[in-house]
Amino acid sequence: MRMTIRILIPFLFVSQISLAQTSSIDCAKTLNQELLVVKYGKDSLPADIKILQQCGRLDSTDAEIFLSTQVLGSLIFSLQNDHKQPTYSGVLNLIDQFKKSPGYHKYRAERTPDPLETSPASYKLETEPFVDVGNSIKKSKSKNKKVLIYFTALSSANARRMEQTVLSDDKVLVILSENYVVFNASVDDNTKLNSATTTGRKNLKIQQEKFKQGSQPYFVVVDYSGKVLAESGYTNNVKGFTDFLNKGLSAP
Repeated sequence: MRMTIRILIPFLFVSQISLAQTSSIDCAKTLNQELLVVKYGKDSLPADIKILQQCGRLDSTDAEIFLSTQVLGSLIFSLQNDHKQPTYSGVLNLIDQFKKSPGYHKYRAERTPDPLETSPASYKLETEPFVDVGNSIKKSKSKNKKVLIYFTALSSANARRMEQTVLSDDKVLVILSENYVVFNASVDDNTKLNSATTTGRKNLKIQQEKFKQGSQPYFVVVDYSGKVLAESGYTNNVKGFTDFLNKGLSAP
C-alpha cells in the first residue's frame, strides 16, 4: 500500500500541472483549491500563474505587478500568517483589496505605457530572434560569445523604458556587442506557429517553465549547457545592469 502511494504522488502531481497548463481552466472548481506551489514546490509556479491570470482576469500590467515570484510568495505568506488556507480565491481576494487602494492606481499608472511608448524604441542594440534555448546556445557558441535571452513584450512599459535608457547606454552597448549574442523573446508576438499556439505563447511558456518567471522585461544569461549564470528583471540603474552583465561574463 505504501509503495502504491509513493508511485501515485508524482503521477498526480504531473497530472494536475498538465491540466492547469491546458487552455481551458474550470475556474469555478479551481478557485477554492490550494495553490499547487504550496503542495508541490516552485516547479508548479507557472501553472499557478496561469490559473490566477485567467481566473482572476488579470491583464498584463496586473500580472507584472502581482504575479512575480516575490509578490506571490508574500501573498501566500500573508494568508498562512492569518491561519487561512492559501487558495486561488484567497490570493485573488488580496489582490482585489489592493486594487481598491489609491496606491494601486498610482503604481499601475507608473507601469502604463505613454502614447509614445507603445512600440519598441529605436535603440542601437542588435538582437537575434529567439527560437528556443538550444538554438540560442548553438548560435552564441559559433560566435564564441555568451547567451543573453531578453524576454520582453510589446505591451510592457518597463521594457520600453529600459530600451530607451539602460539598453541605450554606451557602456551597456559595448559590453553586449563585444561579449553577448542577445536573443529577443517577445511573449505577446501573435505570429502563429500552428493552429494551437503563437510565438508569444511559446516564449512565455519557456520563460515560465524553464526560468520560473512570468514578468517582463526579464534577462537571463545561460551557459552552453543551459545553466543559468545570471538573471535580472526591470531596472533603471545602469551600474546595476552592467554588474549583472559582468556577473554573467565572470561565471565559469
